[in-house]
Amino acid sequence: MFPFFFLFHLKKANQYKIQVINSQGQSSTWGKLEITFLSKDKNETFQLTSESDEIQDKNLIQGLMVAHPLVRNITNTIIKYTKYRGWIYSGREFWAIDKIALTDSEGEK
Repeated sequence: MFPFFFLFHLKKANQYKIQVINSQGQSSTWGKLEITFLSKDKNETFQLTSESDEIQDKNLIQGLMVAHPLVRNITNTIIKYTKYRGWIYSGREFWAIDKIALTDSEGEK
C-alpha cells in the first residue's frame, strides 16, 4: 500500500525541474547555490549544490524539486550563491549566472 500512496503523492505534488546556466569565462568556484521559489501563499528554499561543491562555468546545474503544496503559481525566484571558505580552497566572491529555467510537472516554463 505504501508504494501506491507514494506514487499518488508524487502525482499531486508540485514538482519542478530547475536548470541553472552559468556565465562562461569564470572557470570554477567552490560554494553553495540555493534557489527560493516565491509564491502568493508560501515561499520555499532548496539547495542545488552543497557548501563544498566545485561549480564550473561550463557545467549545467540541474535538479528536481518537490515543493510544498501551497507553493504554486510561482511569481519569482531568488538564487543565492554562498562561497566556500576552506583551509586550502575558497570560492570566488561573485558567481554570475546567465539563465535559470524552471519547468513544472506539466511542462510549463
